[in-house]
Amino acid sequence: MLSRLFYVKDILKIAFPIILGNIGFIMIGVGDVVVAGRHSTDTLSAISLATAITNCIMILGIGILGTISAILSNYRGVGKKVETYFYPSLKFAFILSSIICGVILVCIPFIDKIGYEAKLVPMVKDYFFITAFATFGGYLHCAVKEYLQAFEIVVFPNLLTIFCIILNVGLNIVFAFGYGIIPEMGAKGLAIASLITRYFMGFVLLAYCFYKLDIRAEKVKGYFKDLIKVGLPSSLAIMIEFVGFNIVAVVMGRVSGIYAAAHNIMCTMTSVSFMVPLAISNAVAVKVGYTNGAKYWKSLKTYAKTGILMSA
Repeated sequence: MLSRLFYVKDILKIAFPIILGNIGFIMIGVGDVVVAGRHSTDTLSAISLATAITNCIMILGIGILGTISAILSNYRGVGKKVETYFYPSLKFAFILSSIICGVILVCIPFIDKIGYEAKLVPMVKDYFFITAFATFGGYLHCAVKEYLQAFEIVVFPNLLTIFCIILNVGLNIVFAFGYGIIPEMGAKGLAIASLITRYFMGFVLLAYCFYKLDIRAEKVKGYFKDLIKVGLPSSLAIMIEFVGFNIVAVVMGRVSGIYAAAHNIMCTMTSVSFMVPLAISNAVAVKVGYTNGAKYWKSLKTYAKTGILMSA
Protein backbone atom coordinates (compact mmCIF):
# COMPACT_ATOMS: atom_id res chain seq x y z
CA MET A 1 0.00 0.00 0.00
CA LEU A 2 2.79 2.43 0.97
CA SER A 3 4.68 1.47 -2.18
CA ARG A 4 1.66 2.23 -4.36
CA LEU A 5 1.20 5.57 -2.55
CA PHE A 6 4.78 6.51 -3.41
CA TYR A 7 4.10 5.94 -7.12
CA VAL A 8 0.87 7.97 -6.95
CA LYS A 9 2.72 10.91 -5.36
CA ASP A 10 5.56 10.61 -7.88
CA ILE A 11 3.11 10.71 -10.80
CA LEU A 12 1.12 13.60 -9.31
CA LYS A 13 4.33 15.59 -8.79
CA ILE A 14 4.60 15.79 -12.58
CA ALA A 15 0.90 15.52 -13.45
CA PHE A 16 -0.52 18.29 -11.23
CA PRO A 17 1.28 21.21 -12.95
CA ILE A 18 0.40 19.64 -16.32
CA ILE A 19 -3.27 19.43 -15.27
CA LEU A 20 -3.22 23.16 -14.48
CA GLY A 21 -1.43 23.89 -17.76
CA ASN A 22 -3.83 21.74 -19.81
CA ILE A 23 -6.86 23.39 -18.23
CA GLY A 24 -5.16 26.72 -18.91
CA PHE A 25 -4.78 25.74 -22.57
CA ILE A 26 -8.52 24.99 -22.75
CA MET A 27 -9.30 28.26 -20.98
CA ILE A 28 -7.40 30.10 -23.74
CA GLY A 29 -9.96 28.54 -26.12
CA VAL A 30 -12.77 29.59 -23.77
CA GLY A 31 -11.43 33.15 -23.95
CA ASP A 32 -11.66 33.02 -27.75
CA VAL A 33 -15.27 31.80 -27.56
CA VAL A 34 -16.33 34.41 -24.98
CA VAL A 35 -14.78 37.37 -26.84
CA ALA A 36 -16.09 36.11 -30.20
CA GLY A 37 -19.60 35.76 -28.77
CA ARG A 38 -19.40 39.26 -27.34
CA HIS A 39 -18.34 40.65 -30.69
CA SER A 40 -21.11 39.06 -32.78
CA THR A 41 -22.88 35.80 -33.51
CA ASP A 42 -21.29 35.74 -36.97
CA THR A 43 -17.80 36.06 -35.48
CA LEU A 44 -18.45 33.18 -33.10
CA SER A 45 -19.90 31.08 -35.93
CA ALA A 46 -16.94 31.82 -38.22
CA ILE A 47 -14.22 30.86 -35.73
CA SER A 48 -16.22 27.75 -34.74
CA LEU A 49 -16.39 26.61 -38.37
CA ALA A 50 -12.72 27.43 -38.95
CA THR A 51 -11.36 25.72 -35.82
CA ALA A 52 -13.51 22.63 -36.47
CA ILE A 53 -11.29 21.96 -39.49
CA THR A 54 -7.93 23.53 -38.56
CA ASN A 55 -7.83 21.73 -35.19
CA CYS A 56 -8.26 18.37 -36.95
CA ILE A 57 -5.28 19.16 -39.19
CA MET A 58 -3.03 20.64 -36.48
CA ILE A 59 -3.62 17.81 -34.01
CA LEU A 60 -1.74 15.38 -36.27
CA GLY A 61 1.54 17.24 -35.74
CA ILE A 62 0.85 17.95 -32.07
CA GLY A 63 0.24 14.25 -31.49
CA ILE A 64 3.63 13.36 -32.98
CA LEU A 65 5.43 16.10 -31.02
CA GLY A 66 3.68 14.84 -27.89
CA THR A 67 5.92 11.76 -27.94
CA ILE A 68 9.13 13.81 -27.51
CA SER A 69 9.00 13.62 -23.70
CA ALA A 70 8.40 9.85 -23.64
CA ILE A 71 11.19 9.09 -26.13
CA LEU A 72 13.72 11.41 -24.50
CA SER A 73 12.83 10.00 -21.06
CA ASN A 74 13.62 6.58 -22.50
CA TYR A 75 16.95 7.91 -23.78
CA ARG A 76 17.69 9.30 -20.30
CA GLY A 77 17.02 5.88 -18.83
CA VAL A 78 19.42 4.28 -21.30
CA GLY A 79 22.06 6.87 -20.37
CA LYS A 80 22.15 8.94 -23.55
CA LYS A 81 23.00 12.65 -23.46
CA VAL A 82 19.48 14.06 -23.89
CA GLU A 83 20.83 17.63 -24.07
CA THR A 84 22.03 16.88 -27.60
CA TYR A 85 18.44 16.32 -28.79
CA PHE A 86 17.31 19.91 -28.26
CA TYR A 87 18.14 21.28 -31.71
CA PRO A 88 16.91 18.14 -33.52
CA SER A 89 13.60 18.55 -31.65
CA LEU A 90 13.33 22.13 -32.89
CA LYS A 91 14.23 21.05 -36.42
CA PHE A 92 11.58 18.32 -36.36
CA ALA A 93 8.97 20.80 -35.09
CA PHE A 94 9.86 23.22 -37.89
CA ILE A 95 9.55 20.52 -40.56
CA LEU A 96 6.16 19.44 -39.18
CA SER A 97 5.05 23.08 -38.99
CA SER A 98 5.94 23.64 -42.63
CA ILE A 99 3.95 20.58 -43.72
CA ILE A 100 0.87 21.40 -41.63
CA CYS A 101 1.01 25.08 -42.63
CA GLY A 102 1.01 24.00 -46.28
CA VAL A 103 -1.93 21.62 -45.76
CA ILE A 104 -4.03 24.36 -44.12
CA LEU A 105 -3.22 26.83 -46.92
CA VAL A 106 -4.15 24.24 -49.57
CA CYS A 107 -7.54 23.78 -47.86
CA ILE A 108 -8.51 27.47 -48.17
CA PRO A 109 -9.86 27.33 -51.78
CA PHE A 110 -12.12 24.39 -50.84
CA ILE A 111 -13.96 26.40 -48.16
CA ASP A 112 -16.22 27.82 -50.90
CA LYS A 113 -17.31 24.26 -51.76
CA ILE A 114 -18.38 23.19 -48.24
CA GLY A 115 -21.68 25.06 -48.28
CA TYR A 116 -21.23 27.53 -45.41
CA GLU A 117 -23.30 30.72 -45.27
CA ALA A 118 -21.86 33.19 -47.79
CA LYS A 119 -21.37 35.93 -45.18
CA LEU A 120 -19.17 33.64 -43.06
CA VAL A 121 -16.87 32.33 -45.81
CA PRO A 122 -14.50 35.38 -45.99
CA MET A 123 -14.07 35.33 -42.20
CA VAL A 124 -13.37 31.60 -42.19
CA LYS A 125 -10.77 32.06 -44.95
CA ASP A 126 -9.03 34.86 -43.04
CA TYR A 127 -8.91 32.69 -39.93
CA PHE A 128 -7.49 29.76 -41.92
CA PHE A 129 -4.75 31.87 -43.50
CA ILE A 130 -3.51 33.38 -40.23
CA THR A 131 -3.81 30.09 -38.32
CA ALA A 132 -1.63 28.39 -40.94
CA PHE A 133 1.31 30.63 -39.99
CA ALA A 134 0.48 30.43 -36.27
CA THR A 135 1.38 26.73 -36.56
CA PHE A 136 5.09 27.56 -36.30
CA GLY A 137 4.66 29.25 -32.91
CA GLY A 138 2.30 26.57 -31.63
CA TYR A 139 4.56 23.67 -32.63
CA LEU A 140 7.63 25.45 -31.24
CA HIS A 141 5.86 25.75 -27.88
CA CYS A 142 4.73 22.12 -27.97
CA ALA A 143 8.20 20.78 -28.86
CA VAL A 144 10.02 22.80 -26.19
CA LYS A 145 7.38 22.00 -23.56
CA GLU A 146 7.75 18.28 -24.30
CA TYR A 147 11.56 18.58 -24.23
CA LEU A 148 11.42 20.15 -20.75
CA GLN A 149 8.92 17.53 -19.65
CA ALA A 150 11.49 14.83 -20.43
CA PHE A 151 13.60 16.38 -17.65
CA GLU A 152 10.48 16.50 -15.42
CA ILE A 153 10.53 20.32 -15.63
CA VAL A 154 6.80 21.03 -15.67
CA VAL A 155 6.05 23.95 -13.33
CA PHE A 156 7.27 26.93 -15.38
CA PRO A 157 5.90 25.77 -18.78
CA ASN A 158 2.42 25.26 -17.33
CA LEU A 159 2.45 28.48 -15.30
CA LEU A 160 3.29 30.23 -18.58
CA THR A 161 0.15 28.68 -20.14
CA ILE A 162 -1.98 30.01 -17.28
CA PHE A 163 -0.48 33.50 -17.69
CA CYS A 164 -1.28 33.37 -21.41
CA ILE A 165 -5.00 33.04 -20.63
CA ILE A 166 -4.94 36.70 -19.57
CA LEU A 167 -2.62 37.70 -22.42
CA ASN A 168 -4.83 36.03 -25.03
CA VAL A 169 -8.06 37.57 -23.71
CA GLY A 170 -6.47 41.03 -23.73
CA LEU A 171 -5.19 40.59 -27.29
CA ASN A 172 -8.57 39.18 -28.39
CA ILE A 173 -10.38 42.26 -27.11
CA VAL A 174 -7.89 44.67 -28.70
CA PHE A 175 -7.83 43.04 -32.14
CA ALA A 176 -11.48 41.94 -32.33
CA PHE A 177 -13.03 45.23 -31.16
CA GLY A 178 -10.21 47.60 -32.06
CA TYR A 179 -8.28 49.97 -29.82
CA GLY A 180 -6.56 53.25 -30.66
CA ILE A 181 -4.91 52.92 -34.07
CA ILE A 182 -5.82 49.21 -34.27
CA PRO A 183 -9.07 48.81 -36.26
CA GLU A 184 -11.92 46.45 -35.41
CA MET A 185 -11.16 43.11 -37.12
CA GLY A 186 -13.58 40.57 -35.62
CA ALA A 187 -12.69 36.94 -36.46
CA LYS A 188 -9.48 38.01 -38.22
CA GLY A 189 -8.43 39.84 -35.06
CA LEU A 190 -9.02 36.74 -32.96
CA ALA A 191 -6.74 34.77 -35.29
CA ILE A 192 -4.03 37.43 -34.98
CA ALA A 193 -4.34 37.33 -31.18
CA SER A 194 -3.91 33.53 -31.21
CA LEU A 195 -0.88 33.85 -33.50
CA ILE A 196 0.82 36.34 -31.17
CA THR A 197 0.01 34.24 -28.09
CA ARG A 198 1.41 31.06 -29.65
CA TYR A 199 4.67 32.72 -30.70
CA PHE A 200 4.99 34.36 -27.28
CA MET A 201 4.61 31.01 -25.52
CA GLY A 202 7.08 29.35 -27.87
CA PHE A 203 9.83 31.95 -27.64
CA VAL A 204 9.53 32.38 -23.86
CA LEU A 205 10.00 28.63 -23.37
CA LEU A 206 12.89 28.69 -25.84
CA ALA A 207 14.63 31.41 -23.80
CA TYR A 208 13.91 29.45 -20.61
CA CYS A 209 15.67 26.38 -22.07
CA PHE A 210 18.81 28.36 -22.87
CA TYR A 211 18.75 29.76 -19.33
CA LYS A 212 17.94 26.54 -17.49
CA LEU A 213 19.68 23.74 -19.39
CA ASP A 214 23.15 22.91 -20.65
CA ILE A 215 22.23 22.54 -24.32
CA ARG A 216 24.74 20.93 -26.68
CA ALA A 217 24.78 20.82 -30.45
CA GLU A 218 25.81 17.36 -31.63
CA LYS A 219 24.67 15.05 -34.42
CA VAL A 220 22.13 12.39 -33.43
CA LYS A 221 20.90 9.34 -35.31
CA GLY A 222 17.52 7.64 -35.46
CA TYR A 223 15.67 10.33 -33.49
CA PHE A 224 13.24 11.41 -36.22
CA LYS A 225 12.55 7.77 -37.03
CA ASP A 226 11.68 7.05 -33.39
CA LEU A 227 9.39 10.09 -33.20
CA ILE A 228 7.45 9.01 -36.29
CA LYS A 229 7.40 5.34 -35.30
CA VAL A 230 5.96 6.05 -31.85
CA GLY A 231 4.09 9.28 -32.55
CA LEU A 232 2.33 8.67 -35.87
CA PRO A 233 0.01 5.83 -34.74
CA SER A 234 -1.05 7.66 -31.58
CA SER A 235 -1.49 11.00 -33.38
CA LEU A 236 -3.64 9.33 -36.07
CA ALA A 237 -5.83 7.84 -33.34
CA ILE A 238 -6.22 11.27 -31.72
CA MET A 239 -6.92 12.89 -35.10
CA ILE A 240 -9.69 10.37 -35.82
CA GLU A 241 -11.24 11.25 -32.46
CA PHE A 242 -11.03 14.96 -33.27
CA VAL A 243 -12.58 14.40 -36.68
CA GLY A 244 -15.38 12.41 -35.06
CA PHE A 245 -16.33 15.35 -32.84
CA ASN A 246 -15.62 18.20 -35.25
CA ILE A 247 -17.33 16.70 -38.30
CA VAL A 248 -20.59 17.50 -36.48
CA ALA A 249 -19.67 21.20 -36.47
CA VAL A 250 -18.76 21.08 -40.17
CA VAL A 251 -22.06 19.39 -41.10
CA MET A 252 -24.18 21.63 -38.87
CA GLY A 253 -22.36 24.66 -40.28
CA ARG A 254 -23.92 23.85 -43.65
CA VAL A 255 -27.33 24.35 -42.05
CA SER A 256 -26.47 27.42 -39.97
CA GLY A 257 -23.27 28.80 -38.49
CA ILE A 258 -24.93 29.29 -35.11
CA TYR A 259 -25.35 25.51 -34.72
CA ALA A 260 -21.60 25.06 -35.22
CA ALA A 261 -21.01 27.79 -32.65
CA ALA A 262 -23.22 26.02 -30.09
CA HIS A 263 -21.40 22.74 -30.74
CA ASN A 264 -18.04 24.50 -30.33
CA ILE A 265 -19.06 25.91 -26.94
CA MET A 266 -20.16 22.46 -25.76
CA CYS A 267 -16.94 20.77 -26.91
CA THR A 268 -14.76 23.49 -25.38
CA MET A 269 -16.40 23.17 -21.96
CA THR A 270 -16.48 19.36 -21.86
CA SER A 271 -12.81 19.20 -22.89
CA VAL A 272 -11.86 20.49 -19.42
CA SER A 273 -12.62 17.11 -17.81
CA PHE A 274 -10.51 15.31 -20.43
CA MET A 275 -7.46 17.37 -19.43
CA VAL A 276 -7.06 15.50 -16.11
CA PRO A 277 -6.49 11.94 -17.43
CA LEU A 278 -4.52 13.44 -20.34
CA ALA A 279 -2.10 15.08 -17.87
CA ILE A 280 -1.77 11.83 -15.92
CA SER A 281 -0.96 10.01 -19.16
CA ASN A 282 1.74 12.62 -19.94
CA ALA A 283 3.32 12.09 -16.53
CA VAL A 284 3.13 8.30 -16.78
CA ALA A 285 4.69 8.39 -20.28
CA VAL A 286 7.73 10.19 -18.83
CA LYS A 287 8.08 7.71 -15.96
CA VAL A 288 7.47 4.62 -18.08
CA GLY A 289 9.85 5.91 -20.76
CA TYR A 290 12.64 6.38 -18.21
CA THR A 291 12.12 3.04 -16.41
CA ASN A 292 11.92 1.24 -19.76
CA GLY A 293 15.25 2.72 -20.83
CA ALA A 294 16.84 1.90 -17.47
CA LYS A 295 15.30 -1.61 -17.54
CA TYR A 296 13.56 -1.15 -14.18
CA TRP A 297 10.81 -3.56 -15.17
CA LYS A 298 9.06 -3.75 -11.80
CA SER A 299 8.82 0.04 -11.54
CA LEU A 300 7.68 0.25 -15.16
CA LYS A 301 4.74 -2.07 -14.52
CA THR A 302 3.81 -0.30 -11.29
CA TYR A 303 3.88 3.16 -12.90
CA ALA A 304 1.74 1.89 -15.80
CA LYS A 305 -0.84 0.18 -13.57
CA THR A 306 -0.96 3.10 -11.12
CA GLY A 307 -1.44 5.60 -13.97
CA ILE A 308 -4.30 3.57 -15.45
CA LEU A 309 -6.03 3.34 -12.06
CA MET A 310 -5.57 7.08 -11.41
CA SER A 311 -7.01 7.95 -14.83
CA ALA A 312 -9.99 5.65 -14.30
